[in-house]
Amino acid sequence: MGWGPNVFGKFLGRNPQSVADDEQAFLDIRNAWSTLLIDPTQLEIESALEEWSWLKPPRRPPVLVSAFGDMFFKSADAVIMLDTLEGAITRVARSGIELRERLASEDGRDELLSDLWVQAAQRQGLQLSEGECFDWAVSPALGGPLSADNITKMSFVVKVDLAGQLHRQIKALPPGTKINRVTIDDGS
Repeated sequence: MGWGPNVFGKFLGRNPQSVADDEQAFLDIRNAWSTLLIDPTQLEIESALEEWSWLKPPRRPPVLVSAFGDMFFKSADAVIMLDTLEGAITRVARSGIELRERLASEDGRDELLSDLWVQAAQRQGLQLSEGECFDWAVSPALGGPLSADNITKMSFVVKVDLAGQLHRQIKALPPGTKINRVTIDDGS
């Protein structure tokens, strides 16, 4: 028996067929819910993630990016999500196949891809251009409402960068703390 990639994959617990099935699941997700996803460039992703280093996001490229800038990463045994609204990284599925199954429900799409809010933004006439994503005019982390009137659009890099800075600054505050000032670094 040779020591090719299949042997190592089996030794490490990764079946080549399951990898192919996961890749197909991510492709299915892109095709089925393309209006809920964006395609930032690798350079945009790297730039946007700089302000999230405190949370230690995966170093590999995301397999999906939501229209609100949340990123989904695949590891050997999980799909994890960088949630820009909550300022957290969470495991959302064991595989691309399980993620596709979760997104098949309206609740799953609302929870993971903000389907309800994307539709609300579109009803208000907001359409994303290349390099943009949806955001909250006033972050809910700062008391902004989760409402259609509070949705705006902005540069993907700027939105994710600002969210990283904001969540880094407020992460240790107890819930309900009144925030009087936020400092934003413009990178210069």
